[in-house]
Amino acid sequence: MLSFRLVLSVLSIVASTGCRASGSVASLQHPEAEVVTLSAEQSLLRDAAEIGRATGEDPSHVRERLDFQVRSGPALAALRRAYAKRLVGVSRVPTDRGYALRVLLQGVAPPPEVPKIHEAEGIEVTIEVGARFTEEQLRDLVASRQRELSAGAPGFLSAFVEERTGDVIVFIRQIEGRSLLTDQRAIEGILGAPVKVRPSTGQFVRSSMAGSGRHVGAGAGRPGCTGGFPARRGRQRGVLSAGHCENDNVYYNGVDGFGYRLSVLQESWTASTDVQFMVGQSLAKQSAAVAVRPEFFEEAWPNIRVRELVGSVGQRALAEGDQICKYGAASGYSCGKVVRVSFAPPFPFSDCNGGPCGETWVLMGPLDVGTPFKCEKGDSGGPWFVGGRAVGITMGAETDDETGRCFYAVVMSVDRINVVGAELHVAGQEIPMPK
Repeated sequence: MLSFRLVLSVLSIVASTGCRASGSVASLQHPEAEVVTLSAEQSLLRDAAEIGRATGEDPSHVRERLDFQVRSGPALAALRRAYAKRLVGVSRVPTDRGYALRVLLQGVAPPPEVPKIHEAEGIEVTIEVGARFTEEQLRDLVASRQRELSAGAPGFLSAFVEERTGDVIVFIRQIEGRSLLTDQRAIEGILGAPVKVRPSTGQFVRSSMAGSGRHVGAGAGRPGCTGGFPARRGRQRGVLSAGHCENDNVYYNGVDGFGYRLSVLQESWTASTDVQFMVGQSLAKQSAAVAVRPEFFEEAWPNIRVRELVGSVGQRALAEGDQICKYGAASGYSCGKVVRVSFAPPFPFSDCNGGPCGETWVLMGPLDVGTPFKCEKGDSGGPWFVGGRAVGITMGAETDDETGRCFYAVVMSVDRINVVGAELHVAGQEIPMPK
């Protein structure tokens, strides 16, 4: 059975598989283990090696691509702004000389001159035209034909324009006794354009994971989530996770190896946000605040690896096809690629705190058809990253319950953590204290 699930419900963030779901201090200590802290360079090499392992590519080639992915982010964001009216998308493409940014515009009118953008200095930029729709044009068309789509293609969930090709992609829910091809042909007739189909249930189901060694709640059987990036708000340092996670009896094993009881300082679960900022005190030393370092987990017990947080990648700096890695307390470390930079999980099958989700989420998919990334119940709130740079926080995923395969994950960009008044706790960057 396929399902989109909010992954998960109560935040209990630990690094060790050796602890039990209880409130005792002893259960929240790491067993003796060597903790490896990775620098920014080591983190990128690790991601390149993992992606190469999964795809069969030479890790050195992957490393070069990841370097360009990070380096060209500001230029890509600037190009999005410069071509906003006709923009279909900006993508990163290989060339004989390395990599370039490719801008795809709607229509056949000659493209305007490439603007002189200081962020793009030293980066090759190409402009192409000929796409049928911008995203806004397709959205307006779908809205105007919604009744026809519901009647002619009952499996239709949503549609978007693929940024790299200009193709119209549709998510279709399988209807018993009805073929996807039938719905595809009906949609093409209604929209007046060819479409490519991606089958999906589109369902977000909030589901729980019984307490395990990785999740410590109020007691056995309580569900858990994953701790994400370190954050700061004024003088307070804390941990980010997903806003849909519950707020009571939350415990955390930090990168320092000690257990803490956390409380939610502020949270936001809306059509466009799913984040909470938590602070707390040591269970062993009640007067000690959470020792939040500018580090986050890449992998937990028995091979504990943490990464230094050196910066972030904004949503506008992402492109379809970008390779991003993740950590989940349940599923561990794996990598995927950006399927959609701005995605609206379809309602009523999705649920953003009881209502429709906005077109603000990042949709992640597997690196290719044969290499699904890992996601399980309990990964909500976990970090997505490139090397030591923060990208987003896990909100939910579409998985196959029988095989455990993960098809898609929905991620909130770290751009939106300011909704809870927080900033990333980045190494070497002191945040000014309030007056």
